[in-house]
Amino acid sequence: MAVPGTLPNPAKSVASGKTSRQRTWFVLYLVVSTILLALDRNTPIEQVDWLLHVPLVWIVAVACTPTQLTWAGAVASLCILVGGLLSPPGPVDKLLFLTTRSIVIVTIWLIVFQSR
Repeated sequence: MAVPGTLPNPAKSVASGKTSRQRTWFVLYLVVSTILLALDRNTPIEQVDWLLHVPLVWIVAVACTPTQLTWAGAVASLCILVGGLLSPPGPVDKLLFLTTRSIVIVTIWLIVFQSR
């Protein structure tokens, strides 16, 4: 019995469900991101719960396609901005608010572009 020169790679096979797993991870990311947006909207502006978007984008970078990763970066950036604008006011200066959220958005896009 002869062994073929190259064996098929089951991880690259469409039948293996890899795209289905990637889609599942991305949908899970969207659900958790929506929950974080609701949490950010209901907590005072000085709370840093919006930082939880960074590990979520990293998980998408590891588990999903580059296109899904780009969408995850856009969704995370939008959630951070919208959640900050809808948060109840607190003793935090607007300049500090914009600076911290801008740093996190830049960090998210660095993850996106380094992972592609």
